Amino acid sequence: MKSKEILFLTWKDIKHPNKWGAEWVIYEYAKWLVTKWHNVVWFASWFDWAHEEEIIDGIKIIRKYNINSIYFKAHSWYKDYKKTHKIDIIIDEAWGIPLLSPLYEKNIPIIFMVHHIWEKEWDFKFSFPINIIFKFIFWMILKLYSSKNTITVSKSTKDELITKYWFKEDKIIVIENCLNLKPLEYIDFEQKEDSVLFLGRLTQIKKVEDAILWFKEFHKNNPSYVLNILGIEQEEKYVQNLKDLVKNNNLEKSIFFRWFNKDLFFEYLKKSKILLVPSYKEWFWLVVLEWNCYWLPAIWYDVPGLKDSIKDGINGFKVDFWNFEEIWKLLEKILNNKEDYKALSESSLNTAKQYYWWGSSIDNLEQYIINLIK
Repeated sequence: MKSKEILFLTWKDIKHPNKWGAEWVIYEYAKWLVTKWHNVVWFASWFDWAHEEEIIDGIKIIRKYNINSIYFKAHSWYKDYKKTHKIDIIIDEAWGIPLLSPLYEKNIPIIFMVHHIWEKEWDFKFSFPINIIFKFIFWMILKLYSSKNTITVSKSTKDELITKYWFKEDKIIVIENCLNLKPLEYIDFEQKEDSVLFLGRLTQIKKVEDAILWFKEFHKNNPSYVLNILGIEQEEKYVQNLKDLVKNNNLEKSIFFRWFNKDLFFEYLKKSKILLVPSYKEWFWLVVLEWNCYWLPAIWYDVPGLKDSIKDGINGFKVDFWNFEEIWKLLEKILNNKEDYKALSESSLNTAKQYYWWGSSIDNLEQYIINLIK
C-alpha cells in the first residue's frame, strides 16, 4: 500500500505544557501511522522553550503562533505549506475548538476528530451573557463540520453530535481509546491504605467539591480514611475555594492536595482503594481505565463519556447526579467488605485488559483514512 501524507491539526501537541489526554491519543495514532509507512505531520501552537519544528517518533511536529492566535492564523500557514507539500488527508481534531479547516480547504478530504463536546464548559468559565455568546460561536463552528466524516471516541459523544448538532449518523464512526499502562497481574491488598482518591485537572467541570462532600459523609463513620486529591491546578481561584471548603468542614487532617507528577502517580496507584469521579461530563475516561490496571475501581456520576468506559458493578458503580447519600453508602458497602472489594478490584483489572492494545484502533483509523482518500 502506498504511503499517504496525513496532516493532523490541533491546538496543542504532545510536548505542550497544557497537554492532556486528547494529545496523548493523537500522539498514539500518529506514532502508529508512522510505523505503517505513512508520512505524518502534526501542526499545533508554539509555546515557550519549544522548537518550531522537530521530529518525535517519526512524527514531524510544526509549531506556529500561540494557543489563541492559532485559530486566526492557521489558514495562512496551511496555504503556504500546501504550495510545497502534497497532503492526502487532514485530521482536524477538537478537544476544545478545532482549527476551522473547512473554511480554507475544499478539495482534500477532512476528518473531524472530536473527543467530547465542549458546550457546557462555557457555563463554568464565563457568566451570563458571555457564556451564551461563546456557546453560540461554538455551535456555529460545529456546524462547519456537521457534514464531514467524523471520528469520535465514545457512543455518548456520537449520540450528542447527532441529536444536538445535526451531524449525519452514517458519517460518524466510533473508535475507542486504548491504554498505555500495562495491567498489573498481582497486587498486595495488604499494602493498600485507608485512602480514596480524586485524580484529574482541578477545574470546575470536574466538580472536585462533590468528591470532598462525598468523602465528608463517608468520613463520619470511617475516620481512619483520607482523601488524596492528585491533580493539575488550572484554575487558581477554584482551587482556593476547594481548600476553603476543606477547612470549613474541619477536614484538613483528612483531605490532602497533591500536585500531579509521575512518581506520585505510581505511588497512589498502589496504596489507594477507590477512585472518585464526580465530573459533570467526560469524553472517554481513560484515567479510570488506567487505574483499573492497578485493580482500582471507581464511583462516578452517570454522565456522558463516563458511561462508555465504566461499567456499573463491573469496574465501579454509577450513581445519579448529586445523589450524595447513595455515594457514601456505596463507599461504605465497598470498602467495609474485604471479599467483595477484592472481587470488584479483580473485575476492574479484567475490564482494563480489554483496552490494552492500540492495534485494532489504529487499523480501523488507517482503513478509514484509505477509504476516504480513494
